[in-house]
Amino acid sequence: SLEPTFADWIIYSYNRQNGQIRTLAAAPASHPTTPLVTVSISRGVVVWSAVEAVDGVFHVYSVDADGANMRVIATNAKGPQLVWPWVVYDLKPAAAGSAATLARQDMETGQVQEIAGPTDISYFAYDGQSLAWISGDTNAIYLQSPFNSDPVQLYSGHYLQFVSINRRLVGWGQDTGALVYDRKLRKVIQLSNLYDFYPVMSDQALDFLFQPNPNASNRYDGTIWEGLDVADLP
Repeated sequence: SLEPTFADWIIYSYNRQNGQIRTLAAAPASHPTTPLVTVSISRGVVVWSAVEAVDGVFHVYSVDADGANMRVIATNAKGPQLVWPWVVYDLKPAAAGSAATLARQDMETGQVQEIAGPTDISYFAYDGQSLAWISGDTNAIYLQSPFNSDPVQLYSGHYLQFVSINRRLVGWGQDTGALVYDRKLRKVIQLSNLYDFYPVMSDQALDFLFQPNPNASNRYDGTIWEGLDVADLP
């Protein structure tokens, strides 16, 4: 999507073996604008949500990374995150600050299960077995692991956003910088003090930016990108 309007979005796939780029989907000329189109991919399947009609209703779409098997997998839903075979999304999304209903769907069988526990969500992240989310007021972060357990509050603060998760870490950004919760050590670790920056993680890696000079006049000059292998953590 093109900021700040998020208009005229196009989704591509890149084949890392042969370098081929494919166009998978694009905003229709009749309704080009969807706020923040984001994609999730697992096992060569891509999912995303978008508004493609004047009714303003989000749908969740799926397509293979080679362009085949385009379909709608959920109507009146948004924000899908796919860890094969389950995709989690916000079912019947309401206005900001309203209670959210998260559901997960088996991409192989079509089975849909509502997820009990999360309410009033602004951001959520899913790793295949666990769910992390930030409250609607962006002041608290929770972890539900496994799905049938009770949610546990990990941290409270201000302006929490952009949560991510893997089997070892839960990450987010806030007004004081980028933080992670270590699920093994059961402690919160601050990665940087850069406002509006946040960690990004996959199953195996954690990436973030930080300022190595505590006396820098501009905290954003001279920042360093740090990447680490989660398997190297103690």
